[in-house]
Amino acid sequence: MPIVTPAIQTYFDSLYSRIHTAAQISFREVTSEEWHPKQSDCHHNADRWVGGNNARQRIRGWLTWGIDGLGWCMFVAHSVVGEAGTLYDITPIDANTPSPRFLRHEGTAEIFDAMQPEWSWTIYPFITQLSNEPAEFVDQTTQS
Repeated sequence: MPIVTPAIQTYFDSLYSRIHTAAQISFREVTSEEWHPKQSDCHHNADRWVGGNNARQRIRGWLTWGIDGLGWCMFVAHSVVGEAGTLYDITPIDANTPSPRFLRHEGTAEIFDAMQPEWSWTIYPFITQLSNEPAEFVDQTTQS
């Protein structure tokens, strides 16, 4: 598990404070004769689709499924494409995956790219302390 530094804590605190601005991004199917976007390869997919086309740009950010009843959420590093003022997602997702929302990265591409490998799937707020209290185990196989 990566270490939560003050900079990482501040970064994810900021994301969490902006979670209400996360937007639904529509999927756009794109292909070329020799290439099709692949599931779970969004950064490469966006780079490949944008490559050489000045009208398109890779937009870095985070997929989120929002805040649950306990205040937890998940952030998944993700890249979409920006073109003519519109964002769209070209990476196919599994049909059973609930529809996520996209929250744009604020900061440089270098910061995102440096942190993305360690923090690509992040549950927030971070668990920073573990209890030393023993857990209660109830063996339901022996109960009548």
